[in-house]
Amino acid sequence: MMGLDLVQEHHERSSHLDESLGRYSAYTIRLKTIIATGSRYIAYSSDIGEAFRPLTRPNVVRAAYGISWAYIFADVGYTCWKANDELDKTSPSKYMDLGWIAARRAVFQTLASLVLPAVTIHSVVKYSAPLFARHASKHVRAFGPTLAGLLAVPLLPIMFDHPVEHAVDTVFDEIEYRLASLMGNTDAKKVKDMNKLTNEYSVSSVTESESSSSPLFAKLAVLGLGVDLVYLPRLRQLHLARRILAPSEAMHFQTVSPTMAQDDCLRFLATRWTCKEATYKAVYPHLALRATDIAVHKDGGAKPTIVLERPTQQYHSASGRNVSDLVARLRFHASVSHDGDYVMASVLAEDPSAA
Repeated sequence: MMGLDLVQEHHERSSHLDESLGRYSAYTIRLKTIIATGSRYIAYSSDIGEAFRPLTRPNVVRAAYGISWAYIFADVGYTCWKANDELDKTSPSKYMDLGWIAARRAVFQTLASLVLPAVTIHSVVKYSAPLFARHASKHVRAFGPTLAGLLAVPLLPIMFDHPVEHAVDTVFDEIEYRLASLMGNTDAKKVKDMNKLTNEYSVSSVTESESSSSPLFAKLAVLGLGVDLVYLPRLRQLHLARRILAPSEAMHFQTVSPTMAQDDCLRFLATRWTCKEATYKAVYPHLALRATDIAVHKDGGAKPTIVLERPTQQYHSASGRNVSDLVARLRFHASVSHDGDYVMASVLAEDPSAA
């Protein structure tokens, strides 16, 4: 699974162009950004053609679709070109990774920029025509449906981008990791478990009741202890490494990552990865968590702080029992060490009421 992390990375980077000023140009005054991101609306040329379909010749509409397809091919090509510069040139899976990058981006653009918008604009024009046909003014009757279609164009990114991106990510992540797992890649299986793409993280060597009744753990008020080790070069192969971030972590990472070196970004992710994995081991089966439920805050050389930040505040054990009261009592003690290409984290989960 060499380089598969870059598949998601480049899809997310290419999505940044769509989510910036190309969508909301009123939010910035930087000319460079306006020019670069404004190109996103080129993809909607076909939809403008659909809006003008009642007023123009079919060849004009076809030309508009041609512009949209040209934009999609250019966008996919540019994304792959950028990815090719960063992929490991010696990786045996380099061309497969580029294929996944191209496929993911092409499907997103085709759905979000062409198919769904075209259906939407066509429907707006078609179903608004009878309404405008009742108007006394011939200009309103002629131009009304077209104007309605044009007014819908600015709403298209809001309507489709994030839902389509989420759907494409979900489907492609599942396909890629199922294939990688079938090919014997243990890292793919591990990532799927951490992100709840498969079953919950399990520890078969201990049950919830057995751990709770341990005299030593009760005496020390320790719920559990987890340790995890990550080899940095291998982390580069973990396709969903950045997607395990909790909302607060993701916002922080988006803020600081542009100014961080690649190695620093990797260690940022490795610290979160190991702490989350160690936290899973420390609290399971008393508490079943997702990776995004756990936030790891670490400033400079300070020890990391583990915080649970599930929005619903509803937590359950592996057996399905509500354990929100346990979460309110839990205290986490974490330690992270870096040694060359290795990052290790240990997390101790303490339940004071068990003392």
